[in-house]
Amino acid sequence: MDDRIFDEQTAQDWIKAVERSGKSFRDDYIYPKLNSLICKYSPQSILDIGCGQGICSEKINLKNVKYTGIEPSSFLLDRAKQLYVDKNFLIGNAYALPVSNCSFDIAFSILVFHLLSDIETAVTELSRVLSKNGHFLIVTANPDSYSAWEAMYSNKKLTGKKLEGTMQLGDALSHDILYLHTFNEFKKAFQSAGLEIEQTETFLTSKDSNQNLLILIQGRKSN
Repeated sequence: MDDRIFDEQTAQDWIKAVERSGKSFRDDYIYPKLNSLICKYSPQSILDIGCGQGICSEKINLKNVKYTGIEPSSFLLDRAKQLYVDKNFLIGNAYALPVSNCSFDIAFSILVFHLLSDIETAVTELSRVLSKNGHFLIVTANPDSYSAWEAMYSNKKLTGKKLEGTMQLGDALSHDILYLHTFNEFKKAFQSAGLEIEQTETFLTSKDSNQNLLILIQGRKSN
């Protein structure tokens, strides 16, 4: 999910990268974190913002839980519906989530927020759809490691906070976008939307720079 719509080739590259055999950092870190959150709070409903081709719906414990995945790419959404026919997937984006107010106990978003130019609107929407004392988990690019991210791009172009270029995506080269939001900007956006950050962790160390490329931001709706 981002400010642009995936074309079919980019969507296919993403599908191949996510579905290729073998474990990834998602299996080692992200899915266990999501399952730990689910186990701790026993939600009745979960929202996956930017669900892609639906992989998280297979990897997390959804017993007695209503899952909804939202994705702006029709190509990725079609793949999700093909793979996981018993799950609920909707077309939509982070700026206008097509769900009711206060309707989810947990909302999460994996590798989406660094693709968004307007994090304030996205965080406001996140808060809107969370139930009272609902919990959120965001995984995005670590603002302290943008230099390491930039080093991974070729044909780089920086326009304001928008960094774009070519990056390896599985076996393919793909056009990619990274918005260089600071952590303070994330923090202010969450606070303004009534969301309290309770925990942050960085992970996925770059071999070239020894910097942690990703950050996990976890918390709850405080009002």
